[in-house]
Amino acid sequence: TTLFRSVHAKQKWPQLVACERNWDGGLDAYASGELDREGKGVGLACSITATPSKVEKDATDAKINYPDLRVLIFSTPKEVTQYTAGIWAKDVLEKFGLQLIVVPREEFITWLMDPANSDICRDQLGIAPSMAPDLAPAYERAREAAKDLADNWDRMIRRADRPLISLNAVKLNEKGEPVEAVTTASLNTVLSEGQRIVLEAPAGSGKSTTLVQLARRALDAGGLAFLVDLPDWIRSGKDFFSYVAARPQFASRDVDATVLSKLREAQPPIFLLNGWNEVPVARAEAADEALRELDRSFGAAIVVVATRRHSLVPQLRGSFRLALSPLGRAQRDEYLRLALGDSAHDLRLKLNNSRVLDSITRTPLFLAEVVDLYRAGKDIPATKMGVLGAVMDAI
Repeated sequence: TTLFRSVHAKQKWPQLVACERNWDGGLDAYASGELDREGKGVGLACSITATPSKVEKDATDAKINYPDLRVLIFSTPKEVTQYTAGIWAKDVLEKFGLQLIVVPREEFITWLMDPANSDICRDQLGIAPSMAPDLAPAYERAREAAKDLADNWDRMIRRADRPLISLNAVKLNEKGEPVEAVTTASLNTVLSEGQRIVLEAPAGSGKSTTLVQLARRALDAGGLAFLVDLPDWIRSGKDFFSYVAARPQFASRDVDATVLSKLREAQPPIFLLNGWNEVPVARAEAADEALRELDRSFGAAIVVVATRRHSLVPQLRGSFRLALSPLGRAQRDEYLRLALGDSAHDLRLKLNNSRVLDSITRTPLFLAEVVDLYRAGKDIPATKMGVLGAVMDAI
């Protein structure tokens, strides 16, 4: 289907942005030349028809609607030999000035056999990932341990009476400028495409909570997700699986590093690393090397690194930067409704009518603290430092 081919292309060329199905200008995905140092636009055309005339039609339409297009990726589930692809490429270059890359049937077969794409096989094709019978019990124990770990993280970073809401985010280009809006709920789709993410946000904006949500969604879907405090891992000096296996949740279930290493062959793991910005300067080089080694050793794994904005951006192959956005008014109202029920109206008016409080409570942590003060019948100061002082007094 077009979905498979688009996901495949997104993994190969992460800069591609999917086009809407209607009025797509001849392309299923497109990367503007403004994102390329040489100004080369890249386009993806998917088709179940693999003929020279179809390729020429796609090239004609794309050339008209995307003037900066220089590379055309033609993706098809049909068989196309290298010889034929070479003839098509020469023809397209001569007639349209476009470099043609043909992605044929055999590439998709090979791609779907990769363990990293087992979720696609399971969810879209109904093909369950294979696993040796002797590993199945260990896999379930590992998932139980990972769930306990996620629950423990949730208890540490979020009180039980504080509701969860979905946050918004934006993709950033190499210059740190926003280029595309996404929601944290839609990150599952991004992760299913095998992409790696550097998640950025100021303190209190929901980075840790987002990692917990991602872990739980992956675990509920039958995957294996590891939440890790990145500075603590670096301080340990251990390799990744040795560090994870030493956590009480895994050690108590006899899930050691050897078992975890075997499980990764059956199901590609998801690594959720928190606190890149908290790594001491003296250990920055060690952290960078550890992340690169993780990248090299687990090519099929999905990796998300959460950090505050930092001068050193984590280096992950094929990754993109994602920044959590401040809360919109609708999101804030949803939180108030979930936290306070019918009594949310008065606080909503107070926040909406105060420029300072309206600004402060766009950050999830400050919103939660203000709600706690309101629930406790405390006065809500009109400054950020005043809110922090009132929270400390309440504690």
